[in-house]
Amino acid sequence: MIATVSFAARILFSLVKKPHLIPTAMRQAVSLAPQRWWASGSHLPVPRSDYMAFRNVTLSGNPDELPTAHDAIVYLEWCRS
Repeated sequence: MIATVSFAARILFSLVKKPHLIPTAMRQAVSLAPQRWWASGSHLPVPRSDYMAFRNVTLSGNPDELPTAHDAIVYLEWCRS
């Protein structure tokens, strides 16, 4: 959980440097949140763990390795294009 909060903080800090990506990040956050996430008892609308593991495998080959903030910014730039 600490790693996830730290990861989110690094992405938010990176978004401050690239404010043109903030709308894209918000769209992606909404689209990746599971449907009815509030009914599952989750406090935050985070993507499903199996989806994140798949994305991590396609990025680095390791389902447990978090992407870097740079990887997230590159992803958001790709989504924006």
